[in-house]
Amino acid sequence: MNVFLTGASSGIGAALAREYAQRGALFLPLVNRMDLSVTQNVFHSLAGARHGFAVRFDVLNFGNLVNKNWGVSRRVVNNAPLTNPAADANGALTYRLRVVNGALMDHTFEQTAGIDDVYKFMVTLRYTFR
Repeated sequence: MNVFLTGASSGIGAALAREYAQRGALFLPLVNRMDLSVTQNVFHSLAGARHGFAVRFDVLNFGNLVNKNWGVSRRVVNNAPLTNPAADANGALTYRLRVVNGALMDHTFEQTAGIDDVYKFMVTLRYTFR
C-alpha cells in the first residue's frame, strides 16, 4: 500500500505521519519550488497599424537562485539503514549499520543533481499586429 500525505507538518497530517512512521513507513520530503515571471508590454502605431511587443523574463526555480539549498530534490540513499539481525552467543539480536559505497551510512537522503534542481532563465519576445 502506498500513502501520500500532504500537510504533514502539523495537525492531523502530522499525527498520521507519526502513525505510519511507527509502522515502518518512509518519509520523503517534497520539493518546494517557486518561479518568478516579469512581463512588459510595448505598443506602437506605425502606418496606421498597431504593433505590439511583449517581453517576458522568467526565472524557473527562483528559490535556488536565492539560496543553493532551496528548490533542490532529495532522493533516498537507502530505506533500510540496518542490516539483517544476527544472534550472538546469548541469543540477543545484533544489528549492523549498512555500508553504502564503502562507508557507513550516515544520512537518509542526498541531494540530486538534475537539470530541474538548478535555476534557469528564459526570455520570450512576442510580436502582435493588427
